[in-house]
Amino acid sequence: VSILFTTNNVICSLTTLNGLVLAWTSSGSKKVTGSKKLTLAGMCSAVRSIMEYALKTQFTDISLRLKGVSKYKKLIMKSLISFGLQFSSISDITSIPHNGCRLKRTKRI
Repeated sequence: VSILFTTNNVICSLTTLNGLVLAWTSSGSKKVTGSKKLTLAGMCSAVRSIMEYALKTQFTDISLRLKGVSKYKKLIMKSLISFGLQFSSISDITSIPHNGCRLKRTKRI
């Protein structure tokens, strides 16, 4: 299960170990619009539908990958654990800048 937190949406996808996408959904595809997509209820609706698909297809072990910045990451992880599936690994692959942006050139007069 991969969850991508962007500034405007949350995208959840269920993939195989090879990377083949079995199912995906987003908080925008659940008829949630505007800034409500970034609330906990909007995120949970997308995650809930992916986990229901995983339960229906009888997955045993799930690896969770989180990417992006959100203040609800821990709450989403707790709600995923409450579904009763076994998690083999939980990883956060958010990219962090090493040294920031390059400074502007100083003007010489």
